[in-house]
Amino acid sequence: MNRIIRKTGFQQRVVAVIVLIGMASVALGLAMVYFFGRASMEETIGATFQELAVVTADNVEKEINAHLHTARTLTLSSDIVRVVGESNASYEGSTEQEIARQLAAVESRWAKDQGVGAYLHALLTNEGTAYLRSFDSQIDQNHMAHLQILVVDGHGAVVAATKKPRHFDFSDQEWRRTVMQSGQPYLGDITFSEEENAYIFPIAYPVLKGHGEVAGVLYTLYNAPQFFRLVTDVRVANTDHTMLVSSDGEIIFCPILPIKRHSLGKGLQELALRDVPGWVSSEEDVHYPGRVAINGFAPVPVTFKAGATNFGGKHWYILTSQDPKAAFAPIYGLLKWVALAGLLGSLVVAVLGFVAARRVIRPINMLRDSVERVSAGDLDHKIEIQTGDEIEELAQAFNHMSEKLNASYSGLEAKIVERTRELEVKNRELFTLYTIVSSLNEAAHNSEGFGDALNKILVTLHVNAIGLTVYQEKGAPTLYMAPKGALEASACRSAMDTLEAYVQDRNLAIQLDDITVNPRFNLLEKDLTFKGVAVMPVMVKDRMVGMLHLLSRQPRSYTTTERALITSILNQLGVSIEHLRLVNRS
Repeated sequence: MNRIIRKTGFQQRVVAVIVLIGMASVALGLAMVYFFGRASMEETIGATFQELAVVTADNVEKEINAHLHTARTLTLSSDIVRVVGESNASYEGSTEQEIARQLAAVESRWAKDQGVGAYLHALLTNEGTAYLRSFDSQIDQNHMAHLQILVVDGHGAVVAATKKPRHFDFSDQEWRRTVMQSGQPYLGDITFSEEENAYIFPIAYPVLKGHGEVAGVLYTLYNAPQFFRLVTDVRVANTDHTMLVSSDGEIIFCPILPIKRHSLGKGLQELALRDVPGWVSSEEDVHYPGRVAINGFAPVPVTFKAGATNFGGKHWYILTSQDPKAAFAPIYGLLKWVALAGLLGSLVVAVLGFVAARRVIRPINMLRDSVERVSAGDLDHKIEIQTGDEIEELAQAFNHMSEKLNASYSGLEAKIVERTRELEVKNRELFTLYTIVSSLNEAAHNSEGFGDALNKILVTLHVNAIGLTVYQEKGAPTLYMAPKGALEASACRSAMDTLEAYVQDRNLAIQLDDITVNPRFNLLEKDLTFKGVAVMPVMVKDRMVGMLHLLSRQPRSYTTTERALITSILNQLGVSIEHLRLVNRS
């Protein structure tokens, strides 16, 4: 007998398993810190960015309202009201067409700077212009966002300005028509002005007469980037910033990129452009696409309160953005420290595991040596290990195994012979069932096949006669017999009918090992040559389609194996009868 090959890797495997468990614990800890810590940090950062967006949106609204208040203050000036009233009075006696022609003529000369000296002198030296210039000079130049302030009369002619305007006639301007018709302030969209070579944000305010009638319009033109930089330059950290976005996704102002040079994707528009403040975590950030970033957002309320003619018919929103690396830097730092601590802990556990494995391996080596002796045939050898644990129990189990090996060897050969014989019997039964099923399959197409099948059943079950009654859907039942003519005697047929009626009434098979000793049916045996009788219904889906009779001249009982075979035969008979019915119908 070959000796057991000695292997010495158990101790190393124990240490490796301990290290792997330690590493798995570290990985699990890192995963929990990452997912739960990241989720918590997302909530914190999202709430902070939402608050930042809300504060910035409020600042934008306050700034716009402050400029509206300033415009209102300017329009209440008696100097402004006077120059507007005097200009409107100069049109008395003229028709609208005459006024339009007059303004167009001045506008033509104004553009060429020819023959407008008197108009220009009157414009730049009147009390209204002096008032506007006085106001303009009081504003801190470092924070001034005005490009120009001017006032037009009721027909659109400029009557006061902080500097010479590029036009004289503003009658065709949308802001003038809107204010004159509605009597309400006008807040324009952010557009690029080629004349000013800058993006502009216009605000127009009505100049009212004494009875509240609109007499003219005060028009203030702001430098949009400078205007919004003052109110959006609010930060939480060094890498975050706020943006002003319109409802069509266009970024009106961004401190990183030039104004109106980029826009939000459809995904971020659906997530962030809402009527209520909030925050969202997605991969749709306009500056960091494809990376999970957090954006806070809030609507600018004044853009929802104003009419549809203001802000270009759009709503404005504040959106925050930050580099994801900076946003999640704290969680990544924490992960590094947790990983380092876990690795150190795994190293300590590995050292302790190495020491423990050496103590465990000694009795295992002793057990291995003893097992080699037993495997070599020394069944009398006793393994002596006293460790007080499972290894000692294992040694005792080996001793018991050695004691029983001889007994096992002696009975093993007899069991093999017995199992072989049982297998042969099973194979014969399966072959017999196969031949019967083959005949029944033929009977499913041709009723003559039933006779062949019954002859095979006769031989297999060792009975003297078999009868199969097949119930027809229309007409009398058909009886098949094996061997032929075995059940032709009238007494035999009468007894079969009686037993069959009994089974039909109760829907229950009967087996009479010896009919002569059965008080219920002993009257039938007078004219019978059979003593062992079994009558069983053939069922298909709870429908009785036939009856099988098994008859023996001597008392007969059936084994469990034979009953199982009979059950299989009954099932196949039902299938064949049902199939034959279908063939007959077609």
